Amino acid sequence: MPSSRPRASPGPDRVVLRLGAVVIVSLLVLACVVVLGGHAWGPVTSDSVGVVAAALATLCALHAGLRNTGPMRLSWLLFAVMILLNAVGATYWLADGGSDGDRSLSWSDALYLAAVVPAGIALLRYPMTSGLRRAWRPALLDGLVMASSMLLLSMVLGLSEVAHTLAGTRAFVFLVYPVMDVVILSLLVVLLLRTAGRLRVDVVLIASTFAAFAVADLGFALSSVRGEQLGDVYLLGYVVAALLLASAALAAATLETRVRRLLPHLAGPIAPLLPDLAAFAALAVAVVVGVSDTAQAVLVTLVLVVTGLRQVLLTTTNLRLRDDLERRVADRTQELRDLTAEHQRLDAMKREFVSAVSHELRTPLTAIRGSLELLADGDAGELPAPARPVVEMATRGSERLSRLVDDIIDLERLESGEFGFRPAPHDLLPLLADAVGSLDALAREAGVEVRIAACPARVVCDGDRVTQALVNLVGNALKFTPPGGTVTIDARRTEEGLRVSVSDTGRGIPPGELEAVFDRFHQVEPDDARQQSGTGLGLSITRRIVEANGGRVWAESEVGVGSTFYFTLPLEDDGPAAGSVAGPVPHPVATCAPGPLLRVPLGLVHP
Repeated sequence: MPSSRPRASPGPDRVVLRLGAVVIVSLLVLACVVVLGGHAWGPVTSDSVGVVAAALATLCALHAGLRNTGPMRLSWLLFAVMILLNAVGATYWLADGGSDGDRSLSWSDALYLAAVVPAGIALLRYPMTSGLRRAWRPALLDGLVMASSMLLLSMVLGLSEVAHTLAGTRAFVFLVYPVMDVVILSLLVVLLLRTAGRLRVDVVLIASTFAAFAVADLGFALSSVRGEQLGDVYLLGYVVAALLLASAALAAATLETRVRRLLPHLAGPIAPLLPDLAAFAALAVAVVVGVSDTAQAVLVTLVLVVTGLRQVLLTTTNLRLRDDLERRVADRTQELRDLTAEHQRLDAMKREFVSAVSHELRTPLTAIRGSLELLADGDAGELPAPARPVVEMATRGSERLSRLVDDIIDLERLESGEFGFRPAPHDLLPLLADAVGSLDALAREAGVEVRIAACPARVVCDGDRVTQALVNLVGNALKFTPPGGTVTIDARRTEEGLRVSVSDTGRGIPPGELEAVFDRFHQVEPDDARQQSGTGLGLSITRRIVEANGGRVWAESEVGVGSTFYFTLPLEDDGPAAGSVAGPVPHPVATCAPGPLLRVPLGLVHP
């Protein structure tokens, strides 16, 4: 957001700020000693200190006006006029005897009243917020609630006494000061609460200035009625107000003053409740103390009316917001439904296409493989030596393509629910042994040892499909385990059921790929499909088989050390499987490659 201060010179600014702070603190200490301590040294009285403080504030306001441009310059020049009129009025007041003189109206009161005009214009022109045109109604209502509540409190707690005791112009003059201060203070507080952005020190100090003026003017009015009962402590408020305005001017002249953005509503946990709390407190005090005159009754009515209007506006705004949100949710819901329907339609088309193509490929692939086998076996005649490698390469390619077609068909059947699972109780060890046995040749060719270390158990599953999942996991481990490595199959009872793991000593999987490896056609390395003759569908099929059997599958890995794939299966019961031996849990071990595979029945050995 734009700053109201066009130029910056950090060195001189810091000097002015520090010098001003020293002078302000010195005058504040002097005023406290004179007013609170009851000390006076010749011309140094509470009234004279107030005149000096007003003169200092005038100089600081002029400095702030000259250091800024645009509305900020105009506002501070008007503030300088305001505080100058106050200083001249205080001088007249001092010449007429000050706080010890007559409390009747004088030229000083005319100057004080005249100072209200430049002060009001300065506040209206002061660049505090942006977006006021869009949210001025709720901001104005908040300010009216706060102002009327504070005025009602002031009337109940003392201003009514001034109105009853004094009469005519004198009563009007003595009442208009605190009333204007309270109204201005309330509006400034609301603007501070309803804006967002960097804290404006100058605005906070200006609000504090009018708070000090309100306290001092209220004390002055009451002291005019009660005489010596209140003393002259209220005079300290005028000194503090002038010094606060001087501080605000120095802040506006030396610090960055970015415009704050006006919010459409009071934000935060407490700020939205402040106008209502102020109204409730004012009405509660009025009820307890009692409404004693027409002015208080009018203020009570005003508080009730503006508070009610504010609630009506809030309710209307909330209803409009709710309707808008409901409309947006309905629109987004319909869009989501349309997207879901389109996705389902495209997914169905894809499945139909893949299924049709896969089934159509099976027949020519079978013919191609049969023809290649005839050529390789020599049934069609002896092949020339240069042709044998070509036929072998074509045979491997046709086998890989056949596996891809079978995997695609299996995956589509799994996703469509047409696979036809038949869960039944099965002994785990034969399932493990069957899976390892089907990979005997691959293990020997890879030079990898396969070990089974599992406790006997009975699981409820589709045995053929679980064996297929095991073949996928073990085959995947064999592909990525270097010669001399080990693939270990383990099974343990857990709270989830039976947890089966397949571990290898291969290259490992990066952490970011552990979930993606179960996606269809996903390869950790771009050339894995070519080097390892994989389709990228085995792990996807495995996940769907395990989930269809009531389990879950996941992977853990450490790059350079190896990977472990886990899946769970439901147990038939919590006890050991039938036929298991008593005592320590035995570990059946099957070893394959290089050398003959030890098939079931597996030998049981104790650890």
